[in-house]
Parts: sequence; structure tokens; C-alpha cells
Amino acid sequence: MRTPGNPRAYQRAGWMVIFGLSLVLAGNSLFFGLTGADPEIFETDTGVAWSAFSDDYPTVATLVDLAERLNGTGYFGMSLFAAVVALFGLRKKARWSWYALWIFPAALLLGAGWFFTHDQPLVGGFYSAVAATAVVGLLLPFRLLFPGKES
Repeated sequence: MRTPGNPRAYQRAGWMVIFGLSLVLAGNSLFFGLTGADPEIFETDTGVAWSAFSDDYPTVATLVDLAERLNGTGYFGMSLFAAVVALFGLRKKARWSWYALWIFPAALLLGAGWFFTHDQPLVGGFYSAVAATAVVGLLLPFRLLFPGKES
């Protein structure tokens, strides 16, 4: 039988799952935040070459590029925030960090929903998978953080 002072390895690994996932998503998001709209993806999604679109609609093209950069920047910031909370809060078994980190998968699922409803199933699937993994990372340390509760 385990005692509260002798947690199982998987219970201690929850923060590592969130931390690692956050860093991977931060790197991915930083790339999109720095590069903006990808001409190949734009053409695949719309059937229109980016160069033709940006020549015909320069203001709208600028806004599309800005939206891509803001999306990447937003997820980059959220990911870094989750990494910091996991490293300095969840790793030290602070209950507040466990509650705060539920924002991470919730925001990812909200983003996934938007991608699914806007004909982007691959991106929506990616964000859904990251959110599901984050939920697993949050559930792993549950008994360690809340020893008297049933899960």
C-alpha cells in the first residue's frame, strides 16, 4: 500500500506531461507566429494562389496574415504560461496550479472546435489530441494532490 509520502511515479509525472506538451506547442505556435500565412496552405484551402489573392486584395491578405500571426502568438503565450505553471506550481504540488492548468486543455478544445467548424480537421485534430494529452497529464497527479478524494 502506498503512503502519501511515497507517491507512484506516474503521479509525479503529471507536471512533466504538461510541461513537455507546452514546450512542443510553444515551438509549433512560435513558428506560425513568426511566419504568418503559408502560401501553400492558403492555396490548398482556397484554390487561389496567395500571390494572386494578395495582389487583388492586399488589405484582406494583410489581415489574413495578421490573423495567422496572432493565432500563433496567442497559443505561444498560452503554452509558455502553462509551462511555467506546470514547472513552478504543479511540480511542487500546488493545488492552485492544478486548477489553473485546466485552462490549457479548455482553450485548446475551443480552438479545435473553431478549426473543425471552419473545415480544418487536421489542425482541429492536432489541438484535440494535445488537449486530451493535457487532460491525462492533469489527471495523473490527482490522488497526489487530493489524497482523501476518490477519482
